[in-house]
Amino acid sequence: MWHPNMSSVLRERSWGNLSSKPEDCGGSVSVAFPLSMMITGLVGNALAMLLIYKSYKKKESKRKHSFLLCIGFLALTDFTGQLLTSPIVISVYLAKRQWSAVDPSGHLCAFFGLSMTMFGLCPLLIASAMAIERTLAIRSPHWYSSNMKTRVTITVLLCIWGAVLAFALLPLLGLGQYTLQWPGTWCFISTDHKTPGNIVFAATFASLGLVSLGTTFTCNLATIKALVTRCKSRNSASKSSKQWERITMETMIQLMGIMCVLFACWSPLLV
Repeated sequence: MWHPNMSSVLRERSWGNLSSKPEDCGGSVSVAFPLSMMITGLVGNALAMLLIYKSYKKKESKRKHSFLLCIGFLALTDFTGQLLTSPIVISVYLAKRQWSAVDPSGHLCAFFGLSMTMFGLCPLLIASAMAIERTLAIRSPHWYSSNMKTRVTITVLLCIWGAVLAFALLPLLGLGQYTLQWPGTWCFISTDHKTPGNIVFAATFASLGLVSLGTTFTCNLATIKALVTRCKSRNSASKSSKQWERITMETMIQLMGIMCVLFACWSPLLV
């Protein structure tokens, strides 16, 4: 529950974390930057979901339904996160980077921080689930075909969403805090060491993220190794071997691409 005095406390602590006033920070950055980032992200994720939907409907993609569902949920999660947070950032830029002008009560900062936490941690966990799914599909195909049903994948993905949402709500219940971050255009987890709850929540978030990245990296390497080994063991002259090489290459490119994006985007923030 939101405490009646939380708004004033939030504003005081938020601006206390900034080294300078908002009008002095990032003056060279215009509203065109967050606007272009939002449009690019939304269009890119929308196209990705469209392509995944078309691929999902193909009969030959039946064996990859779980993998496609994971990618689809990943794109949907990123799309939703950008849709919820980007307009707020744009509004703050239009207000000359004065957060208090857009959010005098402080409630919007809590919502922004919650959204950043949920839609930041969800993609990492979904990517881990996707990496585990591919490892099982390649290294244990018989078990995978017997046990890995579409409803199981959907259940796991929904559980990830629910668990991360519950975690992101903890600061609103007293464990941790969402505060304004430099240059005063976004809110995220507070790292103020004066409050033990902030340390616990921030450390838990970072630990979950790092474990997710480690799991994704390990499983993807195991999958790539298994794909290369199986590809080499097949007769290179056969038609099925050519098709297998193509599938192997496509899967490897997808896995490596996802790994590179996740590490580039999240490693600096988590460490």
